[in-house]
Amino acid sequence: MLDKYRKQINKIDSQILKLFEQRFAVVEKVGEFKKKNNLPIKNLKREKELIEEMIKSSKLNPDFIRKLYKLIFNNSYRVEK
Repeated sequence: MLDKYRKQINKIDSQILKLFEQRFAVVEKVGEFKKKNNLPIKNLKREKELIEEMIKSSKLNPDFIRKLYKLIFNNSYRVEK
């Protein structure tokens, strides 16, 4: 039974990574757009709004969501540069 659960977790983890790859591919395009249009890389207002939206729409621990999205945003900023 444990193996069954672990296989499910592995499949989900693989899907999560693929979604991150897709997200960061879009982030690259956003970075190109921002450079062409002389826009700042960071948008702290959008960052805060998105985190709050994710907290409201999720059953996960809000602190976990904040930390997760801070990691995502930090990596996104690196990709955008």
